[in-house]
Amino acid sequence: MHSPAATAVHPNPDLAAQLRHFGLRAVPAHLDDFLARAAKSRWSARQLMEYLVQEEASDRSRRSLERRLRLSGIKKFKPMVDFDWNWPTEIERDVIERALSLDFLHEARNLVLVGHNGVGKTMVAKKHLSCGHPGGPLGAVS
Repeated sequence: MHSPAATAVHPNPDLAAQLRHFGLRAVPAHLDDFLARAAKSRWSARQLMEYLVQEEASDRSRRSLERRLRLSGIKKFKPMVDFDWNWPTEIERDVIERALSLDFLHEARNLVLVGHNGVGKTMVAKKHLSCGHPGGPLGAVS
């Protein structure tokens, strides 16, 4: 390995393309902002690399979730605020809202939706799936 002093570093005008070539996507998309923030904050090389890795990992996680949702065949759905709580006439709203908070996951419990045809089980399930990544791009329960 060469010492840093022995190798001359020349700025590359197409750094973003090289980063994309190595499979990076998040940082090349806003490379100038990234470099300006690093220079202004006087980041060390380690801080710069940690930020780059964090941005790329976050972007890959987001794209992975989007891809899995697209491949799952789950269509767009209405938000729970649009759910007609007057139909069906016998629905335990507090139970549904508690389930959508995902609190049952911390208790290692299952969620089973039972009801007649056309009462909203699929809508609740779709909304529940969209909450499966708290704080992710799909956001929390609305």
